[in-house]
Amino acid sequence: LPLYQKSSLKKSLKFLYLFFVLFFLILSILIFIFITKENPIMGIVFSLILLVLSIFFMYLFINIEILKKFQIEITYEYIKITTPFIKKFAFWKDIYNIQIYNYQNNPMLSFLLIKDLNKKTKSSICNNLNSLLGIPPTSFQISLNLFKDIDMEKLYNTIIMQLDKVSVNDTDVITEISNNIYNKPNNNLIKSIILSFIFTFIIGIIYGFSIYKLESNYLIIPILGSLLIISVFNKYYLEKSFKLSTRCLVGFICSLQVPISIISMLFIDLKSLLPHTKLLMILKMLKSDVKYIIYNPIDHFLLFLIFIVCFGIGFLYGRVSKKNSEENSEYLDI
Repeated sequence: LPLYQKSSLKKSLKFLYLFFVLFFLILSILIFIFITKENPIMGIVFSLILLVLSIFFMYLFINIEILKKFQIEITYEYIKITTPFIKKFAFWKDIYNIQIYNYQNNPMLSFLLIKDLNKKTKSSICNNLNSLLGIPPTSFQISLNLFKDIDMEKLYNTIIMQLDKVSVNDTDVITEISNNIYNKPNNNLIKSIILSFIFTFIIGIIYGFSIYKLESNYLIIPILGSLLIISVFNKYYLEKSFKLSTRCLVGFICSLQVPISIISMLFIDLKSLLPHTKLLMILKMLKSDVKYIIYNPIDHFLLFLIFIVCFGIGFLYGRVSKKNSEENSEYLDI
């Protein structure tokens, strides 16, 4: 010690970053040229979004490979992570644990501070979503793929050596750790169902509005919506064992995004086409349109497929315990 490491990319990652820069830039230009003629607002908006993505990847590449702005510093007293966006600093005595884990073949160095223990391990929507995605409780983390020259074994041994020298002697802190780690809420199935339905209703309306306004069906909305709904459900109700009835319930709630989106999209469309028509007449026409979709599933195959996918996410992915989440993420606790 001190151990000081600056960012550097492997050749494959260099090409990948540059590919994204050119890909989003070219796509932005093509959309601006061709889409703007038919739909100026949509063309300009999507062109700007893709241009921003291209600039963002170029910014990352310059800061990682040229300016070396991503850095890890380890001394006898502290560990510091530096990026262009944020700097994180912690004394060894303030660290509860450090994990090196693989997330989608991306090695991550993760730190959990004692002061964040209760906040990061309690049952919340954000923490539940992280658990579903296989991300451990963390105060801050950084990808080790940004450091091609880093010696993983040396880093691991150095961290172990430093943590072995530090012990928590504060009885209050030890009590807080034992009482609060992986806090589980008091199960409240009714509250969990009600809040999940509320989120489903909101996401369904947003999904339907996006279909109407953008004239495209973005499947990412109901998929991400399903994960959010599951996280809300798990905030107030955690299964002790597998229950088929609960799995079907979560799947059904997730799949409701689709019919809600269809109804909201049709309602907005009818209301815009017939602004002076009475609400009762609009509802009758809406009922007729919904019946047509139900009785002609082949013509609306994509909608039924999304319905099944959302149900499957809720049914199969609806409850992931922290134990299962840790097994999926290949944690290396230190």
